[in-house]
Amino acid sequence: MRHVLWHTLFLALAGIGSAYAQASLDTSFSSDGKQTIPFDLDSLKADELLGLHPAQGGGYWLCGRATTPGGNGLALVIAKLTATGALDTGFSIDGKHSIDTLFDSVDACAVDSQDRLLFAGTTAAQSGGGTQVILARVLPNGNPDTGFGFIGLYGFSSAYANQVLAVTTVPGDHPMVLSLDRPNGSMTRTATLYGVRGDGAADARATIGTYIGIQPTGALAWSAGRQRLISATGGFGGGSNRVLVRTIQIDTAGGGLSLSPSALALESIPGNTQDSELQVTAVAAVPGSSSLYVAGYVQQLSNPASGNHQGWVMRIGANDLRDTSFDGDGFSIGFAPFPSSDLRYAALAAAADGVYIGASVGNSDGSGRSFAVQRLQQNGALDANLTTTGDFAVETFPASGGSIASSTASAILVAGGRILVGGSRRWALPVDLDFAVLAWTSPGDLFRDGFE
Repeated sequence: MRHVLWHTLFLALAGIGSAYAQASLDTSFSSDGKQTIPFDLDSLKADELLGLHPAQGGGYWLCGRATTPGGNGLALVIAKLTATGALDTGFSIDGKHSIDTLFDSVDACAVDSQDRLLFAGTTAAQSGGGTQVILARVLPNGNPDTGFGFIGLYGFSSAYANQVLAVTTVPGDHPMVLSLDRPNGSMTRTATLYGVRGDGAADARATIGTYIGIQPTGALAWSAGRQRLISATGGFGGGSNRVLVRTIQIDTAGGGLSLSPSALALESIPGNTQDSELQVTAVAAVPGSSSLYVAGYVQQLSNPASGNHQGWVMRIGANDLRDTSFDGDGFSIGFAPFPSSDLRYAALAAAADGVYIGASVGNSDGSGRSFAVQRLQQNGALDANLTTTGDFAVETFPASGGSIASSTASAILVAGGRILVGGSRRWALPVDLDFAVLAWTSPGDLFRDGFE
């Protein structure tokens, strides 16, 4: 199902128990634990999943972007799956929906407590140079929420070149967008938080941090324990690449909106230097606690020139310091499981006594990439109950026409007795990307603690 409203009007806008069975593919999900969803709106067929979220009443929302005919902007694309992994024809005739826009980029999506979908991206400013950070809200029926902003769109003007890093909502369904802002031609980059009230009546922005060479990744999450929004970004400073974590107090009193960031942590990855590219991809709050997990990936510390990557995850305690009970120093560094050489942590699902990590594993040239899931216990040790080796559960999708399968993870969801990892898979060369979801299950008390 395809929607063109925004395309035509766009130019008017300025723990887990220690005794349970091991994870295996969930054959009650799409018969084999795997589901692939193509949109194929144009000849490129470049459909990329950005978010995987539980839907109210059961099932799952999948949201992302797709290329459109003529290359005039990107489409916002949505698929809804039932609990069995089938496309939900109660959402639309084929369980899918697309909305054409003139977005130059669509970089993140989320779902609020009213089952409305949020997309964040950028487009060129109509005057004065720079770009606009654009937020779009879509109703659960797939139509633009015309009661929000201008026909469902809300824009933030900027004199800089912007790249959206993350979008989320906070209690009250107020959308928040994390963006990387860079003056044209400058190496200095600023992470900025843009917020808007859920009713569209007020907006605000706040500087999160300024770095030289800040990397184009970052994450947002709400911490119920802290009653604060958490941001995580990475950049170079003090002789090494560092992870910057901030808390943001959000005030909506009197029908307004204000954002007040405070420094929480500024941490260097052990052994990391300026030559080792550092990416921050996820942050998650521990349920019932003020503790946090932050994760990402870095060029292989022992040999940055190899092009291979290692995953890393950090735990921050309620005292705002690295939790040294987690792997001895608050950091855990992961290695790609044999025979792959490249590991990139992409997403987190935190529980009271551990954390699940959704990842991509493969080769440094991007070939042979697969989805993977790993669980670390609260002390940072590998959970040997997840797999026989205590390492990753790894699965891939078959390729077409003899091409090499390549799957890139972008989201993880632990709910309803399942571990789901979502992302995009390359069906055939040169492009032809589709939404893809893998579902694992493990019976027993695996999900007793809840997740954030």
